[in-house]
Amino acid sequence: IHRVAHSDPLRWAQTNARCHGMANTRGADGNPEPSGSRGSARRAGRTEMPALAINSHGYVAEGTSRAGDEYFPHYAEVMSRIGRERGWPPLSRQQFEAGRTIHGALFVGTPEQIAEKILFQHEFFRHDRFLIQTSLGPMQHSLVMKSIELFGTKVAPLVREEVARRQA
Repeated sequence: IHRVAHSDPLRWAQTNARCHGMANTRGADGNPEPSGSRGSARRAGRTEMPALAINSHGYVAEGTSRAGDEYFPHYAEVMSRIGRERGWPPLSRQQFEAGRTIHGALFVGTPEQIAEKILFQHEFFRHDRFLIQTSLGPMQHSLVMKSIELFGTKVAPLVREEVARRQA
């Protein structure tokens, strides 16, 4: 692990790091809001822009209802536990479902839905990488593995194909 001794670690990361991760954030209008990483790199005089990664919780299944029903209990348990520690109310199914919409922060659905959402965010962020955290709470290993399989065999090819088409 590389430790940075700098008076402003965020500024150091923005100007020196090769890849920036970004939490899934929203503007007042509900649309994704880009981070300032690449802008900061430009202002610092960098000509090569750092790669940008988006990291989100998610789960891929072969049906939209199935995805929600399989992921919600585990996600709700973890988020509600964190919420108790931080003074938030327990996560409701309604909040969870709102997070699954195209403007939400969760990537829970069919391979086609997940690909569509990644591509939607790609329009705004032009990110280079997407990381999905599927394993959450006491979720069965077989469900996690199936989600990873669907992500790799269905979602990733759809996204790669469409990004290549858009860049051609």
